[in-house]
Amino acid sequence: MPVCPCNALRVAKCYLQETFPARNILVACSGSGAYGDYLGIPRHILGTTTFNQCIFCRGDATNSRSVEHIIPESLGNIEHTLPPGVVCDRCNNYFARKIEGPLLETEYFRHLRSLMAIENKRGRIPPMSGFVPHLKMPVHVWMDPGAIFVEPRDGGRTGEFRRSMVERPQGTLLVPIPRKNQIVPYLMSRFIGKVAIEALALRVMQVQGWREELLSNESLDPLRRFVRIGEKPKQWQFHRRHLYRFDRRFREKADTFEVLHEYDFVYTEKRLLVFVMAVFGEEFAIDMGNPEIISYEEYLRKIDGASPLYRVRPSN
Repeated sequence: MPVCPCNALRVAKCYLQETFPARNILVACSGSGAYGDYLGIPRHILGTTTFNQCIFCRGDATNSRSVEHIIPESLGNIEHTLPPGVVCDRCNNYFARKIEGPLLETEYFRHLRSLMAIENKRGRIPPMSGFVPHLKMPVHVWMDPGAIFVEPRDGGRTGEFRRSMVERPQGTLLVPIPRKNQIVPYLMSRFIGKVAIEALALRVMQVQGWREELLSNESLDPLRRFVRIGEKPKQWQFHRRHLYRFDRRFREKADTFEVLHEYDFVYTEKRLLVFVMAVFGEEFAIDMGNPEIISYEEYLRKIDGASPLYRVRPSN
C-alpha cells in the first residue's frame, strides 16, 4: 500500500477511535496524496492542510471527484492522469472551459484531430472545415482511407446540397490546411504550463511529502498563477519547432505505432527546469521558472539543436 505523505491517517484513526472506542480501527490511504477515502469523518475534523490542497489554487480538494487528464482526452490521452484530490473540481472545470476547450476547437487542432480520427469525450470525431465553391457553401468534412464524408455546416441547406450532388456528380471540394500561426500563443502557453505542473505532480507524487514540496516551491508560483488567472505576467514565452510529421509511423522491433503526444523534463546545468512536450509532431517547451525562453534557446544551441525528447536533430 502506498505511504500516505501526511498525518491524515493518524488524525482519522484518532477520531474514529474516540468515536468508536470499542472497535479496532484500521485506516488506509487511497494513495492519491490527498486524504483518501475517509468515510464518515466530518471535514472540520480533518480540516484543510497542505496535504489536501489543490496543486493550483490551494483550495480544499478533499471532496473533488474529477480525474484530471494531464493531456486532454481529445488529444488521445487515456493514460496520463492524476487521481481525484490532486486538482480540485473547480480548477479542473475551469481549465476545460477556458483553456483546453477553446484551444482544441481552433481550426489548427480540429483539423489534426480529424485527420488522426481522435474522438472527443462524446465519441465523436471533429470535422475539418471545407468549402464547395459552386454552391458557395461551407461544409464539414471527415476523411478516412477509403471515403470522404461531407455535410453542410448549415443544416438548413442539406436539401440543396443533396440535389447538387445528384445533378452535378463532379465538382470541387476545398479543404484548406490551417496555418500553424492560427494557434493563439496566450492560450497555448497557459495550456503548456498547465500540462507541465500536472506532469511534474505525476512524476513526484510517489515521494513522501511531494505535495507540500510542490506547493511551497515559490519558483513555480508565477507559472501557477499564469495558468490559473492568465496574468502577472501577461504572457509566458514558449519555444516551438517541427520534429516530425503528425502522422509519422515509428518502429520498435516488430511494432509500428504513431505518437500523438509525449513529454519530458530537462534540468540544465544552470538549474533551469524546462518542460518539453510534443503534440502531433510539434515540439513546445517552456521554462517553468521564467516567462522568457531565451535561456532554453541558449541551452539548445549548446546541445547542437538536439531534441530533449530524442537527442537527435529534428527532422521530418
